[in-house]
Amino acid sequence: MSGLLSNKNKRFLKKRLKFWWQCFTHPILNEHLIVFEAFSGKRCGGNLRAIYEELMQDERYRDFRFVWIVNDVEAHRDLKVRRHTRVVKKDSRSAFILYAKAKYWFNNVALPNYLIPRPHQV
Repeated sequence: MSGLLSNKNKRFLKKRLKFWWQCFTHPILNEHLIVFEAFSGKRCGGNLRAIYEELMQDERYRDFRFVWIVNDVEAHRDLKVRRHTRVVKKDSRSAFILYAKAKYWFNNVALPNYLIPRPHQV
């Protein structure tokens, strides 16, 4: 291995950067999609869970889709069975695509540097 990155790692990074670029420059925003990521995906609790529960009760949000980004999908089975709610593994391809499409992002910790909301995302 020469330099800081091996050729294999360079190829992986190049593919990942291309994928991120496509995700965040091309998709149309979904006005009815909300993404939640609490405590860097470690759990689905705290203020974000309270906000989610309120939105689930509010008739104005009955057509919205909710996504929780988590480290362990199986640990959050209770959310998987909820109406209009999806649980997705953090740093997965699906998670990046959903972040790119969602109009609203809720999180309670700093996001990684590579997740930058577009101008019309809140």
